[in-house]
Amino acid sequence: SDIKTIKEKILIANSEARVELKDRNNKEKNSGIVSTGDKIIVTVGNETKTYEIVIYGDVNGDGSITASDYARVKNTFLGKSSLSGAFKEAADANKSGSITASDYARIKNNFLGKSSIIQ
Repeated sequence: SDIKTIKEKILIANSEARVELKDRNNKEKNSGIVSTGDKIIVTVGNETKTYEIVIYGDVNGDGSITASDYARVKNTFLGKSSLSGAFKEAADANKSGSITASDYARIKNNFLGKSSIIQ
């Protein structure tokens, strides 16, 4: 989804909310698409809650599921690299609780257009 749509949906649910979206480097985002690692900060009155975005399959945090994500998941599965936080969660494309060959197969099939990853 794009940032504008997400902000609008939150404001429809609560018109008194203040909504910010920041990237993984804590820089404010006002346009474009949301990516794994982005944070939505919602303030209503004196209460603020922060939610971290996870897009299953978007392991590198660019908002798209590509061959780069596939390579990262495969290297993690093979023990050549590691992931943490939202990026590790995004790598678990089948939501089984661990990163397996099934996850990188799902990511590969998604960017090849053979199937979709349900968010």
